[in-house]
Amino acid sequence: MGKSTTTDRSRQKRASAPTRFVNENENDDEFSDVIQDEGEDDNESDMLHILEALQKRKSKKKQTTGTKLGTLETQKAILYAEARQFALDTTREGSAYLDSALNRMSAYAKQPIAAGKHVQDFAGVYTACDASVKSLLALYPALLQGLGPRRAQEMEEASGMAPYPIFYAHAVERF
Repeated sequence: MGKSTTTDRSRQKRASAPTRFVNENENDDEFSDVIQDEGEDDNESDMLHILEALQKRKSKKKQTTGTKLGTLETQKAILYAEARQFALDTTREGSAYLDSALNRMSAYAKQPIAAGKHVQDFAGVYTACDASVKSLLALYPALLQGLGPRRAQEMEEASGMAPYPIFYAHAVERF
């Protein structure tokens, strides 16, 4: 495209008045009405074609929507059926497990078990543990005997120093 000296924005408007043509012949007006009527028929037929196209689109959408809804309903029905079957299977398995557990518990309840037998089994472990604790305490008797009273005395002194923060901090550090 070549450059023009005037741009669309800078183009000057025409100074002439608008021109209007008038038909002097009345027959021409009648002829124009006929042409206009034929044009209206064309417009009507165009409108009919447009409306038919819209109706076809709507029916197509309804069909696809109906198909989608049918598919969704089918999937929903399948999911519900699977969930129901899973619930039934779980209920059956749970009931069977509870029945077997009840049978095992009743079988255990019928077996004679002497509590004395279990006490005798654990008596050896208890005596061994008790003996090891007593031997450990026998190693440091003076420490254990003096520990309680000394600890009580230190705690008493620390609580007496509570009003004096410096002494209290020092007493707490000894613990």
